[in-house]
Amino acid sequence: MADAFSASLSLFPAQEKKSENSPDHTGMIEISEAEIGNLVEYLQKAEREKNWKDELVVKIRVAAWNSVAKGSGKAYLSGRVSPPMAQSSAPAELTF
Repeated sequence: MADAFSASLSLFPAQEKKSENSPDHTGMIEISEAEIGNLVEYLQKAEREKNWKDELVVKIRVAAWNSVAKGSGKAYLSGRVSPPMAQSSAPAELTF
């Protein structure tokens, strides 16, 4: 499998909603220059699976935490973007 990659994200509440379909939060994902190659390699080699629309996709994990901006005191979501965590299909066996 491709090397792991990591990127950060920040989502801030929308200042004004122009319509019912306007997003509630907007922001950016930031990928450091050093991580670009790892991300590209992951996207090229990652296992594909079908989504709910029956399209082949590559999954990327997003984790977010409630945060407060130091300067303005505004609440926002900060997070990390990374490959999905490995899922174990069977419980770990205990040995004594």
